[in-house]
Amino acid sequence: MSVTPRIETPAAGDDLAGTSANARQELIAPVGRAPGATAEREQVVAEFSEFYRAEFRRLMALLVLEGLGPSSAGDVAQEAMAAAFRNWEAIEHPRAWVRKVALRLWMKQAATNRSQPVAEVPEPHQPEAPHQVEAEVGQRQDLVRLLARLPARQRQVIALNIDGYRAAEIADILQIDAASVRSNLRHARQALRKALQEQEQEQEQEQESSAE
Repeated sequence: MSVTPRIETPAAGDDLAGTSANARQELIAPVGRAPGATAEREQVVAEFSEFYRAEFRRLMALLVLEGLGPSSAGDVAQEAMAAAFRNWEAIEHPRAWVRKVALRLWMKQAATNRSQPVAEVPEPHQPEAPHQVEAEVGQRQDLVRLLARLPARQRQVIALNIDGYRAAEIADILQIDAASVRSNLRHARQALRKALQEQEQEQEQEQESSAE
């Protein structure tokens, strides 16, 4: 008998760290043991469960940076994780695989009903050596608003870069060439620098006005 995931809702009062909307995530909790389940299958379930716990919120954070609201990001992340569970034994690189699936789901959704960017975002995994532009953004809420100004492709690549991926890896996830990724990263960073400078100038002007 095959083992299938069941959907469980968190207990009342649980909230998603970093979101003011108290976004709730529905956890895909693989059944731990089923009649006739083999030891190999139980190992698959255990491996996927560990992956799910480590990656669900990171995946959701990436999707929010791409422009989804927390609720929609949770739905898309859950659907991608369910697909990963169904195909787990055939997946070689699950982190990249689930992001590729999630972004495809998001782009399909965006083609008919584009979500509005949100002001707050759950804390994603920080890359070990973030680019200077990302490091300069003190508040992740500001980052979401700044990314909303970018063209869609630039926003895709910079969000994946913030998630810890290099140009070649982003190219594989988005199925575009690495040169295009590097070009979009460069233009996105330039745009973010300009936006940050404008933001700082506006803040200085506001401070000067309030001091008068």
